[in-house]
Amino acid sequence: NNKKGFTIVELVIVIAVIAILAAVLIPTFAGVIKKAQESADIQAVRQMNTALAVEDAYKGGLTINDAVATLTEAGLNGEDYIALVSGRYFFYDATENRIVYAEYKNGTYTVLFPEDIDTTGHQLLSLSGDVAKEDYAAPTYDSATATTTVKIANGEQLAQLVSDLKDLESGEVSSIKGFDGLTRAMAHSSGIYSVYGDIVIELTSDIDFKGASFNLNVGEDNGERTSFTLKSSEGNNFTISGIVNQSGFAVSNANAEAVDSEYGGAFLGYCQNADIKFENVTFKDCSFGNEKVKGSAVFVGQSTDSSITFSGTKVENCSVSGLKGVGVYVGHAINEANCAAPQTITFTGTNTVSKVTLESTDATLIGIMNGRRTVNTQSITFNYATAPTVSDITMTAAGKAVADANTRWIITGSNSTTDVISDLSSGTFG
Repeated sequence: NNKKGFTIVELVIVIAVIAILAAVLIPTFAGVIKKAQESADIQAVRQMNTALAVEDAYKGGLTINDAVATLTEAGLNGEDYIALVSGRYFFYDATENRIVYAEYKNGTYTVLFPEDIDTTGHQLLSLSGDVAKEDYAAPTYDSATATTTVKIANGEQLAQLVSDLKDLESGEVSSIKGFDGLTRAMAHSSGIYSVYGDIVIELTSDIDFKGASFNLNVGEDNGERTSFTLKSSEGNNFTISGIVNQSGFAVSNANAEAVDSEYGGAFLGYCQNADIKFENVTFKDCSFGNEKVKGSAVFVGQSTDSSITFSGTKVENCSVSGLKGVGVYVGHAINEANCAAPQTITFTGTNTVSKVTLESTDATLIGIMNGRRTVNTQSITFNYATAPTVSDITMTAAGKAVADANTRWIITGSNSTTDVISDLSSGTFG
């Protein structure tokens, strides 16, 4: 009956020994796991590059969309594009037509594999649509004008801003990072949420978005007017490059075809009852929409009862594709019945478009200014001090080249209407 257990001292010693062993072994195990994950990531790069090399030898001249299609056919897609190691990313090197494995650290992407590649000056596009995120300076709120201003210095800060605005847009938070003047509201019958309030995004340098997407909805339909401005600081003209939006902001079958379709593939996917301004900014080497999107453009995908002003903007070497309503500036312009403020599009200063490709599945609804307009009760007004300067536009509608691409400004009706406005001397169409 003389049972003897451990003393308190003995228990403390055992626990201490276990703690010491854990402290020594856990980092070792973590290192082993990271090495295994890194090895798997590198093997994925090898497989992807093998598939791309075969396709490039057969076809040549691949784009990011071609690359993604090739990898999908090879059985690589979705989660295969997300690196297992935290802080690592798969990028498509558009110059070399190869996938690179990069680490983001101290504000810089360093290519870890393949080791023989130099990406200096190359355009890198994220396969997953995700890039590193970095905090931006706290927004400033002007209570006198009820305007929130956010200054953005690089693509990683813009990616963080997109994430924060999406949180605000979905209603997950009511006030984040100083966005006291912004909130969210139901913007459309299909359940789309939008940020509303008055917001200014001010670029303080060139922005490389590295293949990520920016697709924000602005405004709402309860009668309160909102505003959104994208501009460069201090009169500069900074460039946003590398945006790849391969989808729209929402999917709905509430259409004449009664089929699931995506809507609004553009920098701003959907705008309603809003004053939108783009001032002294350049979009370069960007891609928007796909063959299933209705309302695709560089700037605004779908706009309802809004005022949109373009001042000192440039579009260079970009591509836009969609099912119908494909344009450079606005994909689909809409006036709702009994709208308080009719849809207007205004050009001031010098605006230029060059080396842009527009592609529509529909045979008619495609144009430079916008590709489709729907008017229930009022016409749509286009005001301009000077018409945009356009060169090297390539349009393809239902698989056929459009002969008047450089002067095909707007489709004047919806759906089956085929009238084309090539003379901007008149400012009101409808």
